[in-house]
Parts: sequence; structure tokens; C-alpha cells
Amino acid sequence: MQVEQTKKYFDSIAKDYLRATASFPWNIIRKKEFRQMQVILADQAFQNTLELGCGAGFYTGLLSECTEEKVTAIDISLKMLEQFSYKNVEKVNSAIEEFTPPREFDLVFSVGSIEFLDSPKKFFKLAKESLGKNGTLIIVVPHKGFLTRSYQLFHLIGKREIKLYSRDELLSIAAEHQFSLAESHPFAPFNHYYQFKIK
Repeated sequence: MQVEQTKKYFDSIAKDYLRATASFPWNIIRKKEFRQMQVILADQAFQNTLELGCGAGFYTGLLSECTEEKVTAIDISLKMLEQFSYKNVEKVNSAIEEFTPPREFDLVFSVGSIEFLDSPKKFFKLAKESLGKNGTLIIVVPHKGFLTRSYQLFHLIGKREIKLYSRDELLSIAAEHQFSLAESHPFAPFNHYYQFKIK
């Protein structure tokens, strides 16, 4: 039920999603987020990248620039996937919970997806199954707090509730799946950036 609700929600907002996020105040927030991610990925190079919950491709183009072979970008909404096109990107219409990795990746990347899942445990299980030796997991998630209320309200308008997790909750689940924290810091106004390595 959760998967179908999420699909219907993002299908319904896909057409106007880029326009909505390009309007005030989201355009300011998104620009800041994008610049931060540019700095993070600037000196990194990957062979194959898996992007979980790529949406309308906001970060997909940036990932394609630092990936030598292919970015596999998956999203539950086909209409979201139709919003972008990049030459070395394979688009896959699938729910994160239902995706089976076709190969090993050296980077699993996800921004703004975990909060829409039934459980983050499913996410970390898939990430572990997808990564090869010395692989990297990068996630950006909103944290519980006052500023996050605006993000919650944005999606509640579309009748879609998101789940928020504390830093300790996420680190505990990550550790259960043999991930160790390599880097962690605030990201834009109300998100947090995490970089994990497999233990």
C-alpha cells in the first residue's frame, strides 16, 4: 500500500515538480543544496553509480559527470523519470523496496528518499547488496526539527506524510547493516549529509 501511495503521489506532482521547486523559497534552498553537493563530489570519481530515488533528475546530471561508465537512476514514478535525459544514465522505473541490483556499484547515492519509505532498514539492506568492496554510500535526509516542518507541510499539501529520523536512529540502523560512518555534517537548511563505508 505504501509503495502504491508513493507512486501515485509522485506521478501526480511530476508535471509541475520542476516548476514548483524552481519557485521561491525552494529555488534558493535547492541552489544551496546543489552547490554543496558539487563541492562534495568535485574530487571524486566512480565507475558505476546507483541513484536510489532520483526523482526528476536534480542530482543525476551531476552524478553522470563524476561517473566513468554508467549511472543507474531508479525512481518509483515513470513520470518523474520522463523529466530528464543524460547520455550515460540508465533510467529504471522501480520502487526502492522492489529493486534488484543487476551488478555491483562503487557508489550508492540517495537524496530525499528514505523519508518516503516504510522503513529505512529496507534501504540500507539494498545499499549493502548493491555495493562492491570499498563501496561508498551517500545519503542526504531531513532531520527532526523546527525547520523541517516546512518540508513536511510541502508534502502534506499533497496528502503525503514523510517520516523523520534522528542521527542516532539512522546510525544505529546503518551499523546493523555493517556500515561505518565516514563523514557527517549539516546540509543546506534542514538536511544532514552522511557518507558511509561497508565495514
